[in-house]
Amino acid sequence: MSASAIAQAFPIRQIPISSIRRDGNTQHRTELNLAVVEEYSALMQEGVVFPPTIVWWDSRNYWLTDGFHRLAAAERLGLTSILAEIRNGALEDAQWHSYSVNTTHGLRRTSNEAQRVIGLALEHPNSSSLSNVELGRHLHLPESTIRRWRVKIVPSESNGVRLVTRGGKKYCLATDNIGRHSSRPHLKSRDELKKDIDTMKAAASPLVRRILNIFNNWALATATPAECLAAIEGVLQQSRQVKAE
Repeated sequence: MSASAIAQAFPIRQIPISSIRRDGNTQHRTELNLAVVEEYSALMQEGVVFPPTIVWWDSRNYWLTDGFHRLAAAERLGLTSILAEIRNGALEDAQWHSYSVNTTHGLRRTSNEAQRVIGLALEHPNSSSLSNVELGRHLHLPESTIRRWRVKIVPSESNGVRLVTRGGKKYCLATDNIGRHSSRPHLKSRDELKKDIDTMKAAASPLVRRILNIFNNWALATATPAECLAAIEGVLQQSRQVKAE
């Protein structure tokens, strides 16, 4: 979504810093980088305008999801308000959004911070209906990384079903047997094959019994495939002649 489209979709205005909550588990940094806070403070003091922070309004609180360093820099200067893009949603929505920030701007995540985000995202209800590819897109991480951590953190799906999107369409995919190999089918012995064919012949019509005899010869290798095929064609041709008469 372009910057102009975002501006039209979500209101942007100054809000009191004192009204912004930062204790909703939407901050995934190990700690704030003080050097970055000092740099931002200096730039703000020089009149540089930063992009608005992003907060989620749940009708009672503003939950900060993007702009922790900017907010700390504003506080360092003694500012009492900050420009914010206001989105409506519950704390759970704010948390889900927070997993996707700091990927294309600002201070990038460390490896430990990325792992923490993956773990939190996989525990979030929204992730249960997403494929590894879809979750990777939200977190801006490779599908292979999501798959590896999903196995570690969520070894089995809670309900054995996941919503996936392919070709622009969504459908449910059973995940219970993904990655599992079915056991090798049992190969029957000659005696078992002969017994099965005899059982079928006992309940078959005369025409089918003749065909089963041919299959018996093929299965037990007493006739070549070409001979068996010719014999079946002969049986079918005789059958058609009888019907024609």
